[in-house]
Amino acid sequence: MACLAWLTLLLYCPALLGQTGFKINIPKPKEYEERVLRSEKTSEGKLRAVPKFIQNTVTHYNFTYNAARKLNEVIDRAKAAHKDDYSKLIPFYNYSPAAMQSDSIHLDSVIQKASSGIALHDLRNDWVDNLYLLWGAAYYFQQKFDSAYQLFQFINYSFAPREKDGYYKVIGSGRDGNKSNSIASEEKGGPIKKLFTTPPSRNDALIWQIRNHLAQDEYAEAAALIEVLKKDPAFPNRLQPSLEEVMALQFYKLEIWDSAAWHLSRALPEATSLQEKARWEYLTAQLYEKAGKKGEAYRYYQKTIPHTTDLILEIYARLGAIRTHQQNASADINKNVNELLQMAQQDKYLEYRDIIYYMAAQMDLTGGNTDRAIRSLVSSTAAASNSPIQRNKAFLQLAELSYAAGQYKEAARFYDSLQIKDITLLDQGSIENRKKALRLLVVNIDVIQRQDSLWRIALLPEEERKEWARRQLKELKKQQGLPDDPAFAPKGTNPLQPVVTNTLFTPGDAKGEWYFYNASS
Repeated sequence: MACLAWLTLLLYCPALLGQTGFKINIPKPKEYEERVLRSEKTSEGKLRAVPKFIQNTVTHYNFTYNAARKLNEVIDRAKAAHKDDYSKLIPFYNYSPAAMQSDSIHLDSVIQKASSGIALHDLRNDWVDNLYLLWGAAYYFQQKFDSAYQLFQFINYSFAPREKDGYYKVIGSGRDGNKSNSIASEEKGGPIKKLFTTPPSRNDALIWQIRNHLAQDEYAEAAALIEVLKKDPAFPNRLQPSLEEVMALQFYKLEIWDSAAWHLSRALPEATSLQEKARWEYLTAQLYEKAGKKGEAYRYYQKTIPHTTDLILEIYARLGAIRTHQQNASADINKNVNELLQMAQQDKYLEYRDIIYYMAAQMDLTGGNTDRAIRSLVSSTAAASNSPIQRNKAFLQLAELSYAAGQYKEAARFYDSLQIKDITLLDQGSIENRKKALRLLVVNIDVIQRQDSLWRIALLPEEERKEWARRQLKELKKQQGLPDDPAFAPKGTNPLQPVVTNTLFTPGDAKGEWYFYNASS
């Protein structure tokens, strides 16, 4: 595959170097020395109608379609493995770069299909630029950013606008009737052409190049290209949401929250599904909230609720809306908490009861109803659907609330319930230190309470002490399941007096002599 990819790039070597008519003679790899590929038979001029139809059809459906499908499968797998934590600022994309890179074998398959589609067909067909773009995207997801950069630049140079005589136009120059303020390729064509053809990939490659710069934290290079495309009159409208997306990504990485939120809100048409649109709306609300613009944050939290199909995201969006709503917040909190508690009783929400109770607690804590919040947190830890991560979050919050209230024995019990190896616990060291301190504190509290109790009993009058002892004895028997029978009841006022029971022999008037010497027997 590496040889085939190398050979494919050689086929476009003059264009890559940007010097018309300049040729480099490089020997072919051994396995291709005796083979003439279809791409090497490419002639000057345009393809005739029938050969072009054949080349376009085979290249499109045998290679471009399969490479794009394979790349989309890799992205879908990464998205399926990703899980957002909506309690904090979520990542910009709903997939992890590490997960994409770990699927490198399938990305290699994309590269193989793209490079084969180029090498095995006439280079004048309409799908060559699309295959190069897929090739570059695969390198980008493999985090081979230098290789991705070379391919995106290759598309930029090789598929740039040309003069009628075949020479490349000078990009960014006003000579020969060009536009000095434009680097994009002008996309022409009526509705029929747009319906049956795919736009050229050169403008898309410019957007991918910006992504490539941002992935390497090359903000100056990304910003320069963004500024040029923003003012480029030839840049197509279809890619405006994509441009807004990379602008939002740039500000997100720079932690300029209000600008990131504004551009992300304009990139919402770029979302591939309604659920992904809802996720970006939620992220937009989070960014506005971090920027201190609670009115805008509330608006986008409200937009998220009817759009999402994820119950957990809906619950967090409701919480965010309550948190950022400035009018009649207390009534809204009670209403939403009651709705959540009712949802928790419904069978269809059985798998989400831990989340529902936890979020109800967060809402109550926002409204100052700590007692009900604690009851909801306890219910969250006891829910059958409770996951280890969610249980840890509930126990940690219970421990912190108990500690803040001075209820150290309860705090120690909740801290002991934590799974300290959970990677979501950010400050594991301080939690361990607090657990050790609380254990020592609880031991001393128990000693003090025991001594205080004994001292309080010792100060009681004798009759009250005896009565207390009788009550304790009765309670102990009850706990041990012993019958409360008068025969077992203590006689007199001394709770330690031996219990006398009936025997098989004559009771009462027996004189206490041995059986054989007793006259009454």
